[in-house]
Amino acid sequence: MVLKLVVLLSTREPGSHAETTSPWRELRLILVDLRGLSDRGGSGL
Repeated sequence: MVLKLVVLLSTREPGSHAETTSPWRELRLILVDLRGLSDRGGSGL
């Protein structure tokens, strides 16, 4: 799931100006949360 989100953001995000607009900002925050869960070793999903 994390890999799919990384690929989506790296291939479809319109550019750095979109990092603060919806839905790109929210997708980046989800990625941060998922990576945090992964780092802690919990699935939470």
